[in-house]
Amino acid sequence: MGDHMDRYEQEKRVAEYYATIGEVVRSTWRIKDLGHLLRTFAEQTGLKFGWHTTAIILKRGSRLHLNSYFQHNEIHLADESVALSGKAQGLTDVILEAINHQQVRQSKETIVSFPILNAAEDPVYFAAIPLNNRESLIGLLVLSRTTAAFDGCEIDIFHDLADHISLAIDNVSLYEENEQLLLAEVRSSLARDLHDSVNQKLFSLSLVAQGLRMRAGQKDKAIESGLLEIGELAQEALAEMKSLVLDLHPHVDNNTLGELLEQHAIKLDLKLLIIKGRNLRFSSRMEKALWRIGQEALNNVKKHASVDYAEVEITCDDRYVHMHITDHGCGFQQNVTTSGKLGLTSMRERILQLNGQIDIRSEEAIGTTITVRAPLESGGRR
Repeated sequence: MGDHMDRYEQEKRVAEYYATIGEVVRSTWRIKDLGHLLRTFAEQTGLKFGWHTTAIILKRGSRLHLNSYFQHNEIHLADESVALSGKAQGLTDVILEAINHQQVRQSKETIVSFPILNAAEDPVYFAAIPLNNRESLIGLLVLSRTTAAFDGCEIDIFHDLADHISLAIDNVSLYEENEQLLLAEVRSSLARDLHDSVNQKLFSLSLVAQGLRMRAGQKDKAIESGLLEIGELAQEALAEMKSLVLDLHPHVDNNTLGELLEQHAIKLDLKLLIIKGRNLRFSSRMEKALWRIGQEALNNVKKHASVDYAEVEITCDDRYVHMHITDHGCGFQQNVTTSGKLGLTSMRERILQLNGQIDIRSEEAIGTTITVRAPLESGGRR
């Protein structure tokens, strides 16, 4: 009789677990953004099972990335990354062990790879479950609670939960790839049209302005000055158009926003310090807009600031993405210099497309800071 009751209780417990997993999975059905998907899985899994900590860590190349986690009954945003070679550097914990062996690992030892997941409570029992997609490791599901270690029955169930998460990640990734392919076709067509028509007309305009200015010579200073301004604007517009055409060509890029800005700074021969947010990921739409704004800001540092150094800080809370780009150069008078400048105008136009805001502050002999804020719902996180 006792064995029968034990078996009944066990079956009831398993049924309750799977019913809860069903609720978690249903809450993610309509999500098409990877960052939103990961946050929802972490939050709903933690809330519905009552676990202390829930996190999904993704593997990108040779690094592990954590962008959000559930703890103390709420979701938290993060910007954490660790190299997979951590074990060779003397680091080892339940996360790295699960990655290296591609098996479930449990421990109540402190996590050293992502210490943000640790808690003041003692003890905390961690479990790390590999996430696999088409026989390739794509990340880990990390769980913890304070009551007891997870038993074998629970671990078996967590494998099924991990399979659901892996499948959902794959579906969203395929959706995003398909969207990018469709956009790529449109971009290629638009890039050709821009190159064949607008670019050539802008180039012709700059040549005409230069020719007329040379003919005007010293006869009329006002005309010469006006033609000079027209020529400069045409050159700026041409440079902007070339950059747009290059940006429109489809390309696959796994770099973060911070890494892209670092690469652009190297091309400009600028030293760039990313104070915070180098590993943050956002939706393609958000990253593209912020990248173009950052690119233009760094171009301005190179052309106008008379310095070879700039600083970038990228942060994110539960509502907004913030980006600050600062130089300690010569600065400018805002009411004079900012009016009519194409680069600054394009930055404002790009942030407006995200329903965001941009603030440009500069002081002569002190420097310039460009601050951008965009709502997460306009683009989201990955």
